[in-house]
Amino acid sequence: MTPAELRALVAEVQRRKCELDSVEVKQARGGTPKRLYEAMSAFANRPGGGVILFGVDESANFAVTGVENIQRLQEEVSHLATGDMEPLLRPWFSFEEIYSETVAAVEMDDVKWRPYALP
Repeated sequence: MTPAELRALVAEVQRRKCELDSVEVKQARGGTPKRLYEAMSAFANRPGGGVILFGVDESANFAVTGVENIQRLQEEVSHLATGDMEPLLRPWFSFEEIYSETVAAVEMDDVKWRPYALP
């Protein structure tokens, strides 16, 4: 995802004031969210996959709040996708500064073998 695409996706979520079919937002100011299995599994089962936006807070009217530790987020999401889920997922990471805060987009492709289930 290009920086312009990431910015446009955040703007669309903010304009609509809701998540989209293929987009889920997660507040990550206090660290990596704990409940990611469900979103990752849902996007793996969804034709075309989906995107998790980290650093956007739904409870604050979809405000950009940023990611506290981008390296840790990337490590923890990658570990979950390749170490805890079966079959392995391959997330794609993009980062962009928006309103002086880092927002991360994690793209999840769909898997060929459905249904994708949690371990």
